Amino acid sequence: MDVLRQNKLYQIIHNNKYGFILGVVGFFYMNFLVAGVPIFWEGHLFHERLLSTDVLEWVKIALNPYKENFYDSWGGITGVWTWLLFTVWKFNFDAWRYTKSIFFTITIFCVYLITKKLLNSEKYAVLSGVAYLFCFPVYVHVLVFDGPFIIAEAAKLVGVLLFLHDWQKDKTSIISQILIFLCAWFAVNMYTQALSIVGVLCLSIIFLCAEKRKRYFILMIFFGTIHL
Repeated sequence: MDVLRQNKLYQIIHNNKYGFILGVVGFFYMNFLVAGVPIFWEGHLFHERLLSTDVLEWVKIALNPYKENFYDSWGGITGVWTWLLFTVWKFNFDAWRYTKSIFFTITIFCVYLITKKLLNSEKYAVLSGVAYLFCFPVYVHVLVFDGPFIIAEAAKLVGVLLFLHDWQKDKTSIISQILIFLCAWFAVNMYTQALSIVGVLCLSIIFLCAEKRKRYFILMIFFGTIHL
């Protein structure tokens, strides 16, 4: 038992047990709402566009910062992600919903942690998690099987959480900055409109605290390579 208590993951869950419980509730909540709901009428065209393109082509699109399809909602990572899930789940729609529900759980937990960090209040963190749980457009994010929105949102929130964690430390971590960039890159390449995370983080760096701006200068430059 002592070994378990020394485990970092156990400590995170134990210290934020209410957020973890909210995340688990969110998983079952999503699946309860959509249980038995049939697929859309165009279900026979399931991921036709994404799967008709070779997965290596989607990789090239994701790695190319000079994208011609900037206003295309689906990024290269969406194509890779869809190919991987389709390889595993095929037309098992329930499995697709379970996968998305896991990401919904991640978003709730991140909202809880972000609120707790900013306001230093367990009460407000729980309330923010509950609000997110019941105000989120569940049907849009779960019923649209080829919709990458919830996955992009999870990546954005993880990136924001990592940024806050690094910001509150006396010295920055290069690994943290790399992970923040990768979260932003993953989110934007999953769903193009997730580019908002770049604006949010850059504005936070500029206006939050002058003496800490310099340490994120390289990170801001790399943000510029996500979409030009």
